Amino acid sequence: MTTIDRTAYPRFRAPLTPTELHDHFIPTAKELTLAEANTRDDVAKLTFLVLYKCFQCLGYLPRDQEIPPEVIAHLRWYLHLDESVPCQVPPRSRRRCGTLIRQALSVTLDVQKALETLIKDRYELPAFSTLDRLAGEVRTQVNDRWCAQILTRIPGMDRQRLDQLLATPDGKSDCNRLKETPKSATLSHLDEWFERLTWLQSFGDGASWLAEVPVLKIQHLAAEARSLDVAELRDHVPSRRYTLVVSLLYSTQIQTQDQLVTMLIKRMAAIHQQAREKLETLLRQERSTMESWMQAMADITRAVAEGVNDTTLGKFARSMVDRFGGPDTFLAAYEALAKYHGNNYLPLMGSYFASHRAALFRVLRSLDLRSTSQDQTLISAVEYLLVHERRRKKYLPPAISLDFGSRAMAAVRANQAQGEDDVRSTATGDVCVQLCRQRIQEWRSRPSWLSRIRRSARTVPPLGGV
Repeated sequence: MTTIDRTAYPRFRAPLTPTELHDHFIPTAKELTLAEANTRDDVAKLTFLVLYKCFQCLGYLPRDQEIPPEVIAHLRWYLHLDESVPCQVPPRSRRRCGTLIRQALSVTLDVQKALETLIKDRYELPAFSTLDRLAGEVRTQVNDRWCAQILTRIPGMDRQRLDQLLATPDGKSDCNRLKETPKSATLSHLDEWFERLTWLQSFGDGASWLAEVPVLKIQHLAAEARSLDVAELRDHVPSRRYTLVVSLLYSTQIQTQDQLVTMLIKRMAAIHQQAREKLETLLRQERSTMESWMQAMADITRAVAEGVNDTTLGKFARSMVDRFGGPDTFLAAYEALAKYHGNNYLPLMGSYFASHRAALFRVLRSLDLRSTSQDQTLISAVEYLLVHERRRKKYLPPAISLDFGSRAMAAVRANQAQGEDDVRSTATGDVCVQLCRQRIQEWRSRPSWLSRIRRSARTVPPLGGV
């Protein structure tokens, strides 16, 4: 018996990737207008759009338990709805939504009429085994065509390098390296994984060889190649063998990029935590100083409450400042603590960040980052910092906006020297790069955070297609 995925009733494949959610589950303006015109509240609107987009992908209305939760979460995020807004599909709403969706998509639901039309035209309904065999033959023809096309795209020199992956001079092959998993997120392992990415990219431009091949097909071929050993791969005909190896290589490149950024995010999170702990230590050490300042302020306030004249009050305030070492010492101590006002630990990240700076810039250079919105300020900031990566002067030209940063970032900028408004501190720039970790993490939870995946996703067919 064939699986349901090989029939005219496709199903969602779990889990759906951010790319698939972006390509298939973002409603158009026309669809949003249709939803607004036919729903009364947020619950009904969310339910309608979930069913609408699912129908577009599957060609039929799925049951409640067949709707992936990530689809509901994705549309809820896109519509700016609270997580408490449910997606409820009672029978009456399902029928009404189904009617509206079929009308909008010009789809007719009449199974009996379809069968009667075949019989009326004197078509004998084929056995299901016949349909299954025909589907298998078509799939084989499609796969063979893809394999032959991919083989013609691979230059001779690159074929030789791919052959080396399957070579076993000492009983082992480099192909096994494609199946390695990342280690813990240490700095040495980060460098090791970056070298792995460089090694993977040295085999050629797999993206161009697999151009126009559906992403789901590439994933299927890569999974097949991953399940085979070297001897089994060598047993395939050249077109099939190269297609399997290239699919595995390309899929591994994408996974390695993702794993590399994940490791980097974990390292930056550790640096943030170290800076927080350092700030807590400093605040404990300076607590006595702050208590002394508070006591001095309380003494001055009592003098005011007792009606001391301004002359005496001024002398009293000056004596308090002298008690703390004079105005210069007092102001220096204040400015040192003011940098951390509001638990702002960012200025303390520099010492921990220094050892990671080169690795961070290496990773940023290896990725083609693109924003998921029209806001390009962070992208511009990253490009600007990459240009000035090796600059060692204290200040940089003010050619970018740092408005994407947090309040803590604004506090760091505010503590720059007075009269230097026309420059950006190099230290501030490094903190800016560290903050990229936060925004990149946001991108990873949304669709299309790497342009390499974006390019591949353009060829994704409707889910469940051949």
